[in-house]
Amino acid sequence: MREELGNQTDTALPFKLAIVLRLALPLLYSVSTVTAGGQGHQSTRFTSLDFTNSDTISLDLLSPFTLHQTGRGRIPLLTVAGADTDIPLAIRPKGNSFLQLGPDTFGASGWAGFDVITEILSHATATSFSYGNYIEMHAGDFAAGSVIGTSMWIYSDTGLTNAQDQLIGLDINVFPTQPSGHTLRQGVGTQSQTESYNDGRVTNAYGVAGYVTAKDNSHIDIANAFNAGVTSTETGSITTATGYFASMGNVSTNAGENGALCFLGVPSNNVLMGALYGLYFTDFTGHATTGFYEFFDAPGVFSMKDDGVANYYNPSFTHYTVGASNYERSALQWNSNVLEFGAEAGGTGTLRGVKMLGARLQTPDLTAPTLRVVPQSSPPASPSEGMIYGNSSDHHLYYYNGSAWKQLDN
Repeated sequence: MREELGNQTDTALPFKLAIVLRLALPLLYSVSTVTAGGQGHQSTRFTSLDFTNSDTISLDLLSPFTLHQTGRGRIPLLTVAGADTDIPLAIRPKGNSFLQLGPDTFGASGWAGFDVITEILSHATATSFSYGNYIEMHAGDFAAGSVIGTSMWIYSDTGLTNAQDQLIGLDINVFPTQPSGHTLRQGVGTQSQTESYNDGRVTNAYGVAGYVTAKDNSHIDIANAFNAGVTSTETGSITTATGYFASMGNVSTNAGENGALCFLGVPSNNVLMGALYGLYFTDFTGHATTGFYEFFDAPGVFSMKDDGVANYYNPSFTHYTVGASNYERSALQWNSNVLEFGAEAGGTGTLRGVKMLGARLQTPDLTAPTLRVVPQSSPPASPSEGMIYGNSSDHHLYYYNGSAWKQLDN
C-alpha cells in the first residue's frame, strides 16, 4: 500500500520521511493531529493514520511534517503498537543528513560545511539536574560478555589527497560563564567513575575526574584514578590504589629505539608565578605504617621515606623489598640534630666501605674531637703517598711518604 499526501504545485523538491513497517501481525501507527505538506503545497490535516492487514507500507510526506498538540500539556507522540513485546522503530534520514532533537538552531543550510549527525540544543534546562544524553543499560548473563555504553569509530580516508587536521573521537567543552559574585563548584570536561557492588571482584577499575569505589562486600584488585579519588565503603576493599597510573608498552619493534615519559610537566608561562612544584606531597604522618615520598624499584632500590631518610640499596646485594631485614645500603638522615651519611647493613648484609670522590676533600675548621682516625693493627695494603693511619699495637700515628711509613708523633 502506498499513499502520498498533498499535491505538489511548485518545482521545489519535497522532503520525504518514509516509515517502513514489516510485521506479520496488524500494526497501528497513531499520532496527534498531523499536517502534511510544505511551502507551495496543499496541506491535509488528519488526527490518526491506521494501517492494518499489510506487510509493507510506504508513506511519503512532503516537507514539513508536523505533529500538533491536541491540547495544552499533551505531548505529541509517535507510537508503535502491536502484539510483539519489543518493536524497534527506525528513523533513517537519507544520505548526508542529520537527526535534529531540539529547537532549530543552525538549520540544515546554516552549518556551512559542517556535518552534524545528531543535534541537541536546550536554551534553558527545565530542572536543576539535566542530562544532554542519558543511557542506562543492564547486562545480560553471557559468558565473557561486554556492555559498552557508547562506542565511536572515527576513520580517515585511506586515499587522502589533502592533509587533514584532526580526528577526535570525543570532543567535550565546558564553558562556565558565571557573573560576578557567583561561583561554580566544579567544571569538568570529562568525568567517569567505577563503583563495584555486591560480593564480586574487579581486576582493574578506572576513574577519570570521578571516584573508583568498592562498595558492599566487593573487591577491586587495582583501582586506577586519574585526577580522581579512590575509596572503599561498607565492607568493600581495594588491594592497590594508584593515582595518575600509566602503563608503558612497546614504543618500537626495534630495541633501544624511541622513548616514553611517564609524567611530564612543561611550564609555558612567560610571567613569573609565585611558586612552581615539579612534584609535591603533603605530610604522610598518620596515613600509612610505612610511607615513601619516592620509591624506585630498580636493582639498586632508591627510596625517600616519609621521615626524611634517604636510602640507596646495594644493587649487587639481594634486591630489597619493603620490610626486608637483610640489606646493604647507604643512608642520609638526621639523628639528634646531627646529619649522618654512610653505609648501613642488616641481617646477612655486610657493612661496606665509603669512598669520597674528588680531587680533594674540603671541610670547615675542625676542632677536637670532630676528627678521629680509627686504629688498625697493620698498615693499609698498597699505600700511596699522603696516607695516614693509627697503629692499634704501639698506639702511634704514621704517614706514608711514598716509600716508607714515618711515625708522626714522639
